[in-house]
Amino acid sequence: MIRAIVDGDTSAFGNLYMMTHGTVFTLIVRITGARGIAEEVTIEVFHEVWRSAKSYNPGTGSVVAWIMNIARTRALERQRPPGQQRSVARMREAVEQLTPDERQAIEATFHSGATSAEVATKQKETTAEIETRIRSALGKLGEVLAPTGDPR
Repeated sequence: MIRAIVDGDTSAFGNLYMMTHGTVFTLIVRITGARGIAEEVTIEVFHEVWRSAKSYNPGTGSVVAWIMNIARTRALERQRPPGQQRSVARMREAVEQLTPDERQAIEATFHSGATSAEVATKQKETTAEIETRIRSALGKLGEVLAPTGDPR
């Protein structure tokens, strides 16, 4: 279904929406405590699903888990004070600067808690390759997120 969505199949997207929107909405209501906000965030979540379907990696979990993670993240962002919301937006922009390999290395280690050696084994790569990607990604994130005037 995700492959069809990546190819622009609106029918597949509609089917995915129908199968998952109730669960997504319920999660967001539980986090935010507000139906109106949950309605807005649910729309944002599915917009992101449509936009970023090509970034879904079946090796990291099911499609539903991927969507729920997006929903949880978006709902939590709405719970933060406005200044912190901007920081989250900056982080998202910074992450978008990473190569797919760098992003995958960061996500596989930091989000799952796996060691670089465990990630390397799972991805059939060397630990050095994974660690190089992580260092590169962290360097890029540091440059993008550094406060203005920071001499990095």
